[in-house]
Order: sequence, then C-alpha cells, then structure tokens
Amino acid sequence: MNEEWVDIIDNEGNFTGKSCSKTEAHKKGYFHPTIHVWFYTTENELLFQLRSPNKINYPNLWDVSVAGHIISGETSINAAIREVKEELGIHLSEDHLQYIGSHKTSVTHKDNYIDNEFNYIFLSPLKQDINSLILQQEEVVGVKLFPIEQLKQLKNEFVPYSKEYFDTLLTELRKVIS
Repeated sequence: MNEEWVDIIDNEGNFTGKSCSKTEAHKKGYFHPTIHVWFYTTENELLFQLRSPNKINYPNLWDVSVAGHIISGETSINAAIREVKEELGIHLSEDHLQYIGSHKTSVTHKDNYIDNEFNYIFLSPLKQDINSLILQQEEVVGVKLFPIEQLKQLKNEFVPYSKEYFDTLLTELRKVIS
C-alpha cells in the first residue's frame, strides 16, 4: 500500500502548494490539515472512539468520534466523509456535516513524532445505534457515548485537547442540540 500524501500548510493555516508523505510531515513537523468529526445524540451525548493500543500517539485513550488526515488535494468535507466510512462504517453525505471551525494543534510525541495540524472540525447527528457500527480495528477498538455536560471533567483517559478547543465544541453543540 502506498503511503498517503498530505498538503503542507504554514503556521497560519495557509496552503503552501507543497505536499509530502504523512511520515515526512510528522518527522519534520510540517503543519498539515486533518479532520475531526464529532457525532452527537439528541440525548446530549457525544460519541468517543477508543484509540487502538498500536497507535503511535495517544494509544488506548478516548478521542474524537472520527479523526484523520486530509489527503493531498482532497477537500475537508470529502476527507470527513471518507474517514467516517473507514473508521465507523457510517455512510454520510455532505449535508450531514456541519463545519464549526478549525483548531491549530502542535504536539511532539515519543520518537520525535511531531503532530503539527490544523483540525477542521465538523458536527453530525448520530442516527444509528453504536452497536451497529463497523469499527476499523487497526484504528478504533471501541466506541462509547458520554454526556456532553461531563466534557469538562474528562481527563486521564482522554486525548488532551485545549480548553479553547472544547469551549468552541460546546458552544457549537449547544446551538445544534437546543
């Protein structure tokens, strides 16, 4: 299998017109675009995925419903649709996704694995039972719904996102769920 290529963006989120392999982007710390899709329920819950123990970054931690790299030349919407299908087996169309903004992250993990990313964040209603999801086992080993009001208390077992990230997420969720 050929390795995916990603577009390189600058520190401000502007596309540079250059691309490289995901491996090179993480080795050299190039900023690149990713997607985050948060599934929510009408019962004020968010779907989290349990990351595989084989992941380089944040193994065995609860994370955003779906996350993934935007392949070079791909739109964020198309990447979101593709990643949701790959990771959870859900077939979405563009009108199921609501873009709520982007967030810049910069984290250096073990072995100099550098995650410099702009996360393009989407919300989507969860319209099926979580027990019917088809999980991509090399990425996702479990899913669970958590009450939205508990988000600010979630700590040790969860991928650490900034307060700003969760504040934006909660603000936008309140708009769509109310």
